[in-house]
Amino acid sequence: ERMRRAVDPLCAYIDSGIFTFSPTLHTELKQFRDGFTDYVRENNLERKRWTPDFYLSTFQDKGIVLQKKRVSRGGVTSTIEVLQGVGMSETPS
Repeated sequence: ERMRRAVDPLCAYIDSGIFTFSPTLHTELKQFRDGFTDYVRENNLERKRWTPDFYLSTFQDKGIVLQKKRVSRGGVTSTIEVLQGVGMSETPS
């Protein structure tokens, strides 16, 4: 795992201590990606293109599933992409 985190910035981000893992949790993909972009920049890591080849293997290994979810905000219903199985922690560990 240590070696993987050293070469895989997504794995390092997921294991950074800012997430909690449970099948009942979810995080909006946009929020996750924005945080990942900041994490890569702050840690001087190589930026990778966000493609299924980049993220699917890591998500599968961590038990995270990318899915669409219908949400209502201010009376407007829309479909967003969420990562099921991972939530943002209140405080980083």
